[in-house]
Amino acid sequence: MKIFFKCILALGTICTLYSPVATAQEGTKDEKKVPSYKSDISLDLYQLFSNGKANVMFRYGTWEKGALRIQLGSSYLSNRENNSSKFDTIPDPPNSKFKYKTGDIDVRIGYEFHKSVNKHQIFYGSDIGYTHYFANNSQVNNGVIRNNSISITPFFGLKYRILPRLSASMEMALSLNYYVQSAFSHQNVKLAEDNELSLSFFPLRFLNVSYHF
Repeated sequence: MKIFFKCILALGTICTLYSPVATAQEGTKDEKKVPSYKSDISLDLYQLFSNGKANVMFRYGTWEKGALRIQLGSSYLSNRENNSSKFDTIPDPPNSKFKYKTGDIDVRIGYEFHKSVNKHQIFYGSDIGYTHYFANNSQVNNGVIRNNSISITPFFGLKYRILPRLSASMEMALSLNYYVQSAFSHQNVKLAEDNELSLSFFPLRFLNVSYHF
């Protein structure tokens, strides 16, 4: 929850700092039409700050009507820890340490429709996605987990054009997800397999900062 409010605060600060600049540039002239750049690339700040996952999205379309969107995401974490407690008086030998690795990679493709009024925009649509997740714990025999999932995700969001080439947006979503999870030994022998269909609601899915070109 702290990450959520930090991201909202950061987004609000950006809008506060840049909005007066954009207004000053317009002066007393009538508000100009938003430049019609066909493409933009976005970085998701919410996932980046909450769990270290990098999500980059590319859109191609128009500000007024809609856009095709493609997103790539990835994360990786690796730790090496001792089996012994920090309160043990005799430390474990170096080879007693175990390694834990986890990560994921996903790709999503979809389309969003736009309802735009000057610099403000409502967008909605859906995407389909594929995710591969893995975890490897060298301490236990069945410490290798692989998870493959597909999803269909309707979404809804709000966007504001801070500058002609810079915008910020927030997105919520409802995701229907089917996954198959397998457990393997370190000799790559399958020990178990499970599958599940789930429905998840994300009040804040992405918090994107976008550059238009």
